[in-house]
Amino acid sequence: MKLLLENWKKFLKESNDDIGPFIKKVKDSKLNNCRQIDFRIESTRFKCLGVGTDKYVFSDLQKPEWVLKFEKANPVKDSSTMEVVVWRYLNNTPFEKILSPIEEHDGFYYMARSNAPGNYQQLEDDLFGISEDINVKFKDLEYYFLSDANKDNIGLIDGKTVLIDYDDAYTWVRNNKDLIKQLKGENNVRR
Repeated sequence: MKLLLENWKKFLKESNDDIGPFIKKVKDSKLNNCRQIDFRIESTRFKCLGVGTDKYVFSDLQKPEWVLKFEKANPVKDSSTMEVVVWRYLNNTPFEKILSPIEEHDGFYYMARSNAPGNYQQLEDDLFGISEDINVKFKDLEYYFLSDANKDNIGLIDGKTVLIDYDDAYTWVRNNKDLIKQLKGENNVRR
């Protein structure tokens, strides 16, 4: 078992060693178009899926169930990778059922990959249920969690509609840390 664990750690380190130079190459290129990126940054491991205002999104052949996300060299928003912070705080709370899971690394992160478009109405219904469960006005949550919930930012994972871009929820998280601590405490008691 110890040998298996050591081999896994070695694999993860080697995998991460490949990612750093790749990210630097993409950022240094300052390209904003997936076709150009895939053409100029030749990679057999990574394929560009999208270029947003502040982030790049790639598939990774070594992690097909996840997408690689990292910040552009000069992001427009200060909160361009704040979805990592949002996940860190809202994981193990009622909100986790509407958020795509994140695996955090230094300088980049992986987000669970959706396998189909999500359903906005389902997302809204789930958020409404969360608002009732935690006794917070739906409109307050809607403003932060659904303001950017367009067809490109919601997906389907394991049959559930989730947000796959949720930086905008950061301000709500920052302003509600005490409530989130309560929610985490309640969830730990129920398990």
